[in-house]
Amino acid sequence: LSASLHFLLDVILVYCVYLLFGKGRVSLLLTLIITMGHLTFGYVIVISSNQVHPIFWTIPHCVLVLKLIEFPVVISYIRYKHFISSILFDYKTTPSSLLPGLQCLLLGILTAVIYSQFGKYFPLSGILSEEYQARSLLSKLLIMIITGKLALWHYMAVWTFAGATCVIMGISYNKSLFIPEYTDWTAVYNVNFWNNETSSTLQ
Repeated sequence: LSASLHFLLDVILVYCVYLLFGKGRVSLLLTLIITMGHLTFGYVIVISSNQVHPIFWTIPHCVLVLKLIEFPVVISYIRYKHFISSILFDYKTTPSSLLPGLQCLLLGILTAVIYSQFGKYFPLSGILSEEYQARSLLSKLLIMIITGKLALWHYMAVWTFAGATCVIMGISYNKSLFIPEYTDWTAVYNVNFWNNETSSTLQ
């Protein structure tokens, strides 16, 4: 199934639950079972077949499962499913956030390009291959580091895209109570790319 079909299936199932059972514990339990089961199915696909496309619907779907937001109107639910920033907050436009948002978006594009160009040479499945097992220890360590880094950047690209939309829509503004002219757009960052790549400790 494509990402759009996964979204549509989830919308229909959850809406039918609330339509039939209304708001209450039964609907909450059924919604949890359906959405968590759907998400688990997506993760099984990712792990078992080493496919790329499930990540584009499993990440926003994961957030929705964790929040278990109630949507009384089906259009509202569709909006939240297809606009990745809306799974975190309602949006509002702030023109001054455009440049920082585009910078974040370019970082996401760069990360995605690096993964798309080099990920095919270092797939996660390669670590389980006989060819990998036959390599020297130093070669194994080097390949493992590169493979792990590219796999991480796969997720980092998606997270950065989500962060960019949050910045552009103005919902990530981090206001300072002490400096009125203070401008920072990291209030809802999922990950700080540069700190993650340059840190020397796990703290």
